[in-house]
Amino acid sequence: MPDKLIFAGVLQPGDDLLLLHLGEQGFLVDCQNDAFEVLDQLRSGSCSALLICQHLFGLSPEELLTEAQIGSPGLPSFLILDAGRSSRLEKGSCEILPRPLNPAAVEKMLRQTIEAARQKPSARLSDARIPQIIGQSDAIQKLKKTIAMVAGKNCNVLISGETGTGKELVAKAIHYQSARANQPLVSINCGAIPENLLEDELFGHTKGAFTSAHNQRIGRFEQADKGTLFLDEIGTMNHDLQVKLLRVLQEREFQRLGSNSSIRVDIRLVAATNADLPAMVQEKRFRSDLYYRLNVFPIQLPPLRARAADISLLAEYFLGRFCTQYQTPPKRLAEDALEMLEEYEWPGNIRELENVMETAVILSDDCPVIDIPHLQNIPSFSRPVREVPPSSLDVDVSLDFPEEGVDFQEVVFQLERKLLTEGLKRSGGNRSRAAAYLNLKRTTLLEKIRRLQLE
Repeated sequence: MPDKLIFAGVLQPGDDLLLLHLGEQGFLVDCQNDAFEVLDQLRSGSCSALLICQHLFGLSPEELLTEAQIGSPGLPSFLILDAGRSSRLEKGSCEILPRPLNPAAVEKMLRQTIEAARQKPSARLSDARIPQIIGQSDAIQKLKKTIAMVAGKNCNVLISGETGTGKELVAKAIHYQSARANQPLVSINCGAIPENLLEDELFGHTKGAFTSAHNQRIGRFEQADKGTLFLDEIGTMNHDLQVKLLRVLQEREFQRLGSNSSIRVDIRLVAATNADLPAMVQEKRFRSDLYYRLNVFPIQLPPLRARAADISLLAEYFLGRFCTQYQTPPKRLAEDALEMLEEYEWPGNIRELENVMETAVILSDDCPVIDIPHLQNIPSFSRPVREVPPSSLDVDVSLDFPEEGVDFQEVVFQLERKLLTEGLKRSGGNRSRAAAYLNLKRTTLLEKIRRLQLE
């Protein structure tokens, strides 16, 4: 694949000649005049060099360079200075290209700097880049094993689950535990981009492909070459684009908008959805052949309400993170507040819990304890009244053993129900006290309550 460059800034007289020359010499040039769009492009990791013009929207050239070097350390960077202008950058932080630009000289400097960067030993993948999936429940332990198993395989993965369950986090974990970990991970939310723009985002375009296509644009497929492409909310993609995506997955090649030349790519595709794709296939709203291509290895994420044992761990994690972010002393959760968190159904899943904890840290101010009044983002709800017939509360461990035998699982099931019902009754419904009464861990009690349908 040719080297990819980002030209950051508004084109000035003579810049078009430079870009034309670089294109003729085999470089792929992506022009962006918005600094934040540049940083978004750099996150793909597929850029070979960055050229920054002084005429830029969003950030100053110096601010953009600083952000770029933080997110992409070692990336060859060049600052184009207008005649008679100087820069506040420290000497050696980047290469300086004074105007007027000599296309041949710039090309030579680019090739030398890019090659020198390639010769440096690549940094070893740090474990810190592998996302931390927090939880000790059986569902999360199984998920971690599944990720470790599929990460080393080069197959397509389809992640399904409700909004806020952590689908992008799982996609990152798969990428960073795979052989492609040092290659780009490129993400795009298909539902967040208008239908008429999504094709351009995915495949890019050539100069003159349509009225406003003043420069060539590299799409996400090219950015993800040799790495992983994560397509979130895949169920929102329209039918025509589904056809084009299917062809790319089958042929491993595509064409930019406005071009007749095919470009081959080596990518691993991870897709995610909160929609019921099998139902959409039945309703002819999603192509069955594309669904089977995507669903080579399915992963279903559990909602937070199905993993109550992890709520306290996640709450403590977010509590620590936001205390650090807002520079407040460490805080802890009161028992009643924790119980409220564990009894809430969390329709927004982990993302909702994260928002609740952030608000709680802000509202608690200097208070070292997060209590129920600080959990204002949780809709008010009344705890369910448990109506338990008195006759069922007598714990009797004596058992009858009829000649025909007993159903072991049923006997254990009923005995556990009696024990937990009695413990909850004697504790007035307080689960922490019930766990202490039954000599169980609180998380174990919560799992049993849900498994035995004692909500």
